[in-house]
Parts: sequence; C-alpha cells; structure tokens
Amino acid sequence: MAEGPAALAGCQRRKGRIEAGFDADLVVLDTEAEFAVTEADLYHRHPVSPYLGERLFGRVKATYLRGRLVYQDGKFPEGPRGVELRGRRSA
Repeated sequence: MAEGPAALAGCQRRKGRIEAGFDADLVVLDTEAEFAVTEADLYHRHPVSPYLGERLFGRVKATYLRGRLVYQDGKFPEGPRGVELRGRRSA
C-alpha cells in the first residue's frame, strides 16, 4: 500500500516508508465508517464516479503530506499542497 505505489511513481527514494529521511505522508482512516458516496464526497475536477450512490466502508478522516495536515473531515485547511509528477522518475 506504500512501497509499491511509490516505486511505480518513481519516488521511492523519499516516499513509501515510515522512516527517517522519508516524507511523512500518512492517512488517518476510520475503518468502521460506512457511507453512501455523493458528489459532495468527490474532490476532483469532474464530480463523476461509478461509486455515486454506493455504500462504502472505511473513510479517510485526515491526510498528512510531508508531515503537514492537508485534509481533515472534508476540509482542505491550506488549499492544494501537492506537486505534479511528470512521467516516471528513475530510482
């Protein structure tokens, strides 16, 4: 769930592990939460999903990017913080 995707994205030198020298990218997940997906739950440009109306289990409560809170309970405190990764980077 971490090392493999980091390697696929070509950023395994700084992401994919909880270890000194790596970015502190973490997600706080409520594994007991159950919810029906609505357009309000979609935070991308086009609020379309095959999951609209479906009941899902597990909900992201908070997300930390490089150790900074970027998402909590449906809100983005500081706006976008990520950077675009263009193409596959070499190891």
